[in-house]
Amino acid sequence: MRSPCRPIDRAGVSTPAPGSIPPEEFGADRPREYEQLVASRKFAQLLVEPMPHYVVRGFRIFGATALTIGLILIFLIVWAQVFGYR
Repeated sequence: MRSPCRPIDRAGVSTPAPGSIPPEEFGADRPREYEQLVASRKFAQLLVEPMPHYVVRGFRIFGATALTIGLILIFLIVWAQVFGYR
């Protein structure tokens, strides 16, 4: 993870690639790779459109649901270990 991006930047947990972060930030983070891509004229081919908002919302709902279920399971396992054995 790129430390200056935590915890808010969603691109901070993905592989830094041109398209997952703004081109200016990519050029600042990886200047040599940025220059190579611009020189080879492949940079424009690698740019992608941002995901639609409904897809991002779906990922957030899925993540929150998975996290909630996981925390509940951990709580129940600890509860069973502490109070379930007699």
